Amino acid sequence: MSAAASEHTGLFGEQAVDDAAWWRASVEFYRREAEVSSDDVAAELLLEAGRLLAGPLASAHEAYAAFDAALARAPHAVEPLLARAELAWSQADWLEASECLRAALQLAEGEERVPLLARLATLAERHLRRPDDAYELLREAVRLAPLDRDLLIRLEIARPSATDEARREVLERRLAVTTALTERGALLAELGAILEEAEPARAARAYADAVAANPNIEAAVYGLVRTHLVQGKLRPLIRVLATHADRVRADGLRAWIHGLCGQVRDARLDDAAGALPYLERALEAAPTPALARAMALAAERAGQSDAAQRWLAEAAPVSGGLRSLHAWRSARALELAGGTPAEIADRLQPGVDADPMAVIPRLALRRQWWRGRDPVAYQAQVESLLSHVGSEEEAEALQIHLGDVALWWVGSRDQAR
Repeated sequence: MSAAASEHTGLFGEQAVDDAAWWRASVEFYRREAEVSSDDVAAELLLEAGRLLAGPLASAHEAYAAFDAALARAPHAVEPLLARAELAWSQADWLEASECLRAALQLAEGEERVPLLARLATLAERHLRRPDDAYELLREAVRLAPLDRDLLIRLEIARPSATDEARREVLERRLAVTTALTERGALLAELGAILEEAEPARAARAYADAVAANPNIEAAVYGLVRTHLVQGKLRPLIRVLATHADRVRADGLRAWIHGLCGQVRDARLDDAAGALPYLERALEAAPTPALARAMALAAERAGQSDAAQRWLAEAAPVSGGLRSLHAWRSARALELAGGTPAEIADRLQPGVDADPMAVIPRLALRRQWWRGRDPVAYQAQVESLLSHVGSEEEAEALQIHLGDVALWWVGSRDQAR
């Protein structure tokens, strides 16, 4: 405020601030002082008059005139344009506000442009419904203030319709100023998703960095697995996952990570013995039928048949499928040891009952009844298979087979028909 304005405030300071006559007298005083003052002082006085007219006196048209007079005395000053923009904003005159802000932007230089660009972006986004304009304005603001986190966040929010290249630029800028690991992990996971199709190698690195920053982000973990499997980077995949798996809070995700490491070592790297520690950790985190089967198969391939059988016996209650598998393996061991068909069938029957859809135990049971020369039991097994076949052709083949059994083994033409 000028010395003249300060002097006037002192003269009238004791009067009631709500007195419209006092505000009007203040405006007139500023106008008279402006007529006899230098351009810079006059512009300041007229700005004060305009603010009183726009505020306490609620005379918008007079306020616009005062701001225009201030701009006429100081045509290179930004403040009259900003004051005019604020008045237009308060009047919901969005086009006028935009024109004033853009005019001020032409006069501002360097970092002084940043708040104007941000204000214009808000106007374009919220009131003029021009999201692309808002995005470009924010990009220019971020170029001038690359360390402004608030602007970077706004730029990311404003980019739904932007291209992948523009989104990538935003994310890379935010990563340059972000140190919090949780936030970096989320940003790197999103960057990996953008790069995955066109630049899978860079995407794999981004996902690896995301997992290192925060392994609790499922999108980062799954993206890491996808990109590494596609590129055949199996050992690096296991190394990254195994390094950070114990930091994963969710038991299910931690079990999935350990289980994947185990299955990749077993099935893709042909290292069944090396898979066992990972599968054990997975089962400790969250035992599931799928992990149980993987553990049994890896143990078998690692030459630990007894351990696999023992583990299956302990874990069989987990699911019908595991009980069926355990019954079949137990029956197979008995057969190799010289068990009779009836004894082997007794071992197989609980597995068939546990999982009626499991074909291998059923076929094994049928074979034992055939070996035992028990046509009635054999026919019962084949008939039970009829309710589980997947097509009419399979059912027809079984019916023909039953007819052959009835005719040539049981000796009953009636049954055969």
